[in-house]
Amino acid sequence: MKKLYLLLALIIFSGTFVSSCSKKEDAPLSAPKEAQAAENADNDAINEEAEAATEKIMPDVPDDKNYGGYEFTILANSVAYNSHWYSRDIYVEGETGDTINDAVYYRNRAVEEKYNIKIGGVFSANQYNDARKSISAGDNTYDAFTIPMQGATAQLAQTGMLLDLKNVPYIDLEKPWWDQKANRQLSIGSKLMFTISDLLIIDKDALFIYLFNKDIIKESGLEDPYKLVREGKWTIEKMWDMAKLVTQDLNGDGVMDDGDRYGLIS
Repeated sequence: MKKLYLLLALIIFSGTFVSSCSKKEDAPLSAPKEAQAAENADNDAINEEAEAATEKIMPDVPDDKNYGGYEFTILANSVAYNSHWYSRDIYVEGETGDTINDAVYYRNRAVEEKYNIKIGGVFSANQYNDARKSISAGDNTYDAFTIPMQGATAQLAQTGMLLDLKNVPYIDLEKPWWDQKANRQLSIGSKLMFTISDLLIIDKDALFIYLFNKDIIKESGLEDPYKLVREGKWTIEKMWDMAKLVTQDLNGDGVMDDGDRYGLIS
């Protein structure tokens, strides 16, 4: 019996070994040219994807650009303007150990050294007046502004005090660090006077979200907001119409107060 088991084992191992050798020898000879070409194409595609994934996107300003020590000054929000909506992402005096503060500091130092430029920040509680006075006087105090879009920036744009970003040298608005949705939606007459980029973090803090009461939507027989969004039908007009429909004087006193239901609050 032992000899039989040994013989069977030898046959099994021999068969496996022979089979493996046969596959190794036959594969290159029998592989169709089409299959080999397809495999090569797949490998090329994988290599191209890998190269694209690791491709470094270079800044808009040429590496050899030298600004001769120019002082580039940015006007931004101060703490006095608002204890929350103040600029923390543009300019700092030095290191403090805070993650954002030190990241801004090292970023600015790196840009200064690379392009021989000096970055400065001026913080104001009344950005519109400060910017308007400087531009009107032509004193070139400020080179750029990071100030409230819905107030100061919009007013400056309407009075022709801002440059069209599409015509500013070394700004490539197609680069991924520019918010493409903002570029499209803030363009007026093919001009873009202001926009949003990854340079700022304050705009990420300013995101608003919509919440809605599903029970009220169902009880009122209104359309599903999720479906409206997916179908591209969720508009300000639609929101306003739905809000008006569900707004009610619940206590019947003829006055809208905290005892009633409002279709929209913020």
